[in-house]
Amino acid sequence: MKELPERLRSLHRGCRGFLYSPVAFTVGLFTLVIAEYAAEALPFLKWGLPEYNIITLPLMEGSADAGALGLTGQILSFAFLLISILTIMLSNFWEEKYFRDSYKLVVIWTFIHLIMGTALYALPPIFCQGLIFKHVYDKYSVDHSYAAHFGTNITLISLAFLLSC
Repeated sequence: MKELPERLRSLHRGCRGFLYSPVAFTVGLFTLVIAEYAAEALPFLKWGLPEYNIITLPLMEGSADAGALGLTGQILSFAFLLISILTIMLSNFWEEKYFRDSYKLVVIWTFIHLIMGTALYALPPIFCQGLIFKHVYDKYSVDHSYAAHFGTNITLISLAFLLSC
């Protein structure tokens, strides 16, 4: 948590990188549609390691029932959304710092997403977004690619949250 002020400064320094978030989101969405079409024809592309994505599991229908405290699923989902944003804010910088130096590292970064339970068909969109973040990293700085990555992930998680309500 002591890293949070520095990450906020990084986002401020790289705020122009947010302009690339819609590009990364659109490219990711376009390639995801194609990849899902391929996954319908080749079912093994739907495989993921833990069989669910650890980021979207709490937002899935029925995963957040009312607990002993009487909290509704939507309140729990919103709390998860806030925790996810904080986690993304702290982790995306290091992803950009370590995995944007070369195209080989972008490929490694893409396959690391399998550990989180990302299905095989989602790897091409993640790779395409990684290429966009690498371009921003090469053209500007790590702060700009961090802002683009953070903005894209916030858009994706917010969309998942809105669709779960």
